[in-house]
Amino acid sequence: CAHCGVFHSTLALGMGEAVQTTPNTKLAKRLFWSTLAISLAASVFIPERTSAGQAIGILLSFTLLFLGFWWVIEDSKVTGVKLTRGFKAGIALLAIVFVPIYLFRAYGFGKALLSICIFLFTFLCVVILVVLFFAALAVLGILGPVPN
Repeated sequence: CAHCGVFHSTLALGMGEAVQTTPNTKLAKRLFWSTLAISLAASVFIPERTSAGQAIGILLSFTLLFLGFWWVIEDSKVTGVKLTRGFKAGIALLAIVFVPIYLFRAYGFGKALLSICIFLFTFLCVVILVVLFFAALAVLGILGPVPN
């Protein structure tokens, strides 16, 4: 809607209901997936036992955590779910537990479970694509030997 700044889009999930998103919600989601792909690529190129590899791993982990946190905050504005300080702290400290709890509170059992399954499937697809990409680079000789 041009007046309220909320985009209405229909998810292709067979539910036929419009899902409202804000520009920040979409941006947070896109940045999350991009950073995840970069994180996986960095794990191939940069050995974690080096100090640079550890620093980059920590930076990417915190970036993913922040983007996930930001998405929940922005999404809660659309869904109307009130987040207490304790719940926000839980998301920041233990996102793997509190983000699914938020999804169940905001969208109900069916949609939350579907969202979690879609997330896991998409994550698996990103991992497979990154592995295939670097395998292709190795086969073509573009990717040098991985440092020991």
